[in-house]
Amino acid sequence: MLTQQRHEIILELLREKGSITVTEVKDLLDTSESTVRRDITALDKEGKLEKVFGGAVELKERVTAYEYSVAEKMGLKLEEKHRIARYAAGLIQDEDFVYIDAGTTTGDMLKFLQVVILSNPDILQNHLRILSVHIIIYIQITCN
Repeated sequence: MLTQQRHEIILELLREKGSITVTEVKDLLDTSESTVRRDITALDKEGKLEKVFGGAVELKERVTAYEYSVAEKMGLKLEEKHRIARYAAGLIQDEDFVYIDAGTTTGDMLKFLQVVILSNPDILQNHLRILSVHIIIYIQITCN
């Protein structure tokens, strides 16, 4: 079997199982442990898997220097952002002074503050794009 074929099989196994051992790959491919170890080492150096003692694990998230734009971030992990924002908004009491820093999760709090009837808190928000997306009924907003 060619090296490239073995590499493809190893990567497919990782996609299916999340982790592999040298022994199971050796048995599946009917090759030596040394060959499997060399294959795993090569794939690790190429950044296609993470080599661990006795085998390899799938790379879940790769480190990247790419930064998502605000518009892209507004569409990511919405359920988690809503849960965090709803909880944080629920912590605000009457007469509290609140500073909401720039961010898509913190900006999401403004949606939930509409639902909470507050007497007159001051909300300080420094991200005009996020602030402009929300219509606030019961809250006085001050932008800096």
